[in-house]
Amino acid sequence: MIVKRFVLCAAVVMVTFTNHYLAAQDFNLTYTTEFQTDFRKGAKWVNLLRTDFLQSLGNSVNIEVASISVARTSDKKLVDDLQVYSNIEEENLPLALAILGINWHVGASSLFVGIRNLNEDYFNSPCTSLFTNSSCGIFPTLSANYPIANYPVASVGMDYKLKLGNWHMETSIYNGTGYNMFVGKENVFRFCPKTDGILSITLLNPNRSLGFPSVVWQ
Repeated sequence: MIVKRFVLCAAVVMVTFTNHYLAAQDFNLTYTTEFQTDFRKGAKWVNLLRTDFLQSLGNSVNIEVASISVARTSDKKLVDDLQVYSNIEEENLPLALAILGINWHVGASSLFVGIRNLNEDYFNSPCTSLFTNSSCGIFPTLSANYPIANYPVASVGMDYKLKLGNWHMETSIYNGTGYNMFVGKENVFRFCPKTDGILSITLLNPNRSLGFPSVVWQ
């Protein structure tokens, strides 16, 4: 017997409903909401609130901070599927860091040092955006097999970008396991390659808008 399942997932995104500029400062709020139903077991409401803050320190140096908060009305899955049908669904999360660090721009290059989420830089092109911030975050091949810094967790690391003409090169190194707590052993500030491992990922793209990455694991 073939069981057919149908799930309706309606998403509404209200981007930057607060955007405040003050003397080299930039503050944004982004709210995304989803209504999900399978027309049988019921329905639920999922919400994601993201805040972004940038403070210029002069000389092409910025402090960047971004946080996420997730809330849903039910923990029950509407379908028995690992990835579900959502771009934001996760367990209720009052507050977690997506970005916290210093970004230094020099010419056509930039270097970020601090806490960062993998989704900020990789697998976020028009061709791959369907998987960005989904319940599996990025391609399940990676996220389901490695405890990496994938939505809604982040980790300590460095990210370097270089643009030369139409070529875009980016390389990053992260603590091998992502976290979203502020205290305890599983805190987001943890850097322990001995037990967590190291994640290295590199992208070389002739056209950034296409977003087909070359990934290197080390």
